[in-house]
Amino acid sequence: SPSDTPTNSPSGSLTKSPSEQPVAVEEKWFPDTVNGEPTCRYGSDYTSSYGEYGWLYDDDVDENGEVTKSGEQKCCEAFNLSCQFKFVVKDDMWYPVYVNGQKDCDYGNDYPSSYSVASGLLFESEIACCQEFDLSHCIPKEPAWFPKLGDDGSKACVYEVPPSELSSSLEFSEREDCCDAFPEACPTTTLPTTTTPRPSIDTPPCEESADGKACAWWPELISTEEGVVMICQYSSSWPPIAEDHLSPDDGGNGYYACCDKYSCTKNADGSYVNVMEVRSNPASNAPTPLPSKVPTTEPTPLPTPLPSNSPSKHPTSAPTPLPS
Repeated sequence: SPSDTPTNSPSGSLTKSPSEQPVAVEEKWFPDTVNGEPTCRYGSDYTSSYGEYGWLYDDDVDENGEVTKSGEQKCCEAFNLSCQFKFVVKDDMWYPVYVNGQKDCDYGNDYPSSYSVASGLLFESEIACCQEFDLSHCIPKEPAWFPKLGDDGSKACVYEVPPSELSSSLEFSEREDCCDAFPEACPTTTLPTTTTPRPSIDTPPCEESADGKACAWWPELISTEEGVVMICQYSSSWPPIAEDHLSPDDGGNGYYACCDKYSCTKNADGSYVNVMEVRSNPASNAPTPLPSKVPTTEPTPLPTPLPSNSPSKHPTSAPTPLPS
């Protein structure tokens, strides 16, 4: 039973209010699962470690305070989630389009909102887009051997940059492969029997390049007034694309090995076009697939002759006849 004597008042004093206020958690966009589906949502009830992992996102704003990219979009893109963004601000990307019924790759942000990098419909580069959809017309090409029709209807295996519309199945790394596939493009001719040796070739002076490239003969397309000609030159300044097409000097024989293999342009007498003669001609506007790193020669036009010191003839002193 209760005691007749009441207990004393509590001896302990009330505890003080907390000395520190709770820290307010800033609202952010963060990855979460809602109704069993992964998504991104906005709130402050995220795990504190999310900040350490870089999983918290704010809106990007410009100097005028306009939202340029929402935190929701940044979160959804980071985790490849197909969210419906609160602010749909799309980046400029390469994406597939249809132009006049033909598939192509375009650049900008006019693509559908459903397109994403994760879906394989947005690309950082044009080449990546073209390669994904096998669009050969927009993939930059390098020089190769391929059969080409001449103005007279004849076919020949040539080494140059193929037309963009040419199928890759018609391009070859070696002339022999092109000739094997298209024998009519490489007709065999019977050379006349002769004991006259080929002219000796004085190998031009050359030193190894600063980046360690060795001297060698290599093919190059040169544009002249008469058109594009194929030559072989000896230097260590060959471009990377020519690395698989080098011929060692071999006492000057490398020149003929290079020209024989890559069908150097010939003069009317059957000799190969001289490298220095070609370079002395002004170039046309046609680009060369293998750019030359050798400086061009001085301009060929000579200055006009000095003006004549002799004076012009004096006017006649005879008066003109009177009018009739």
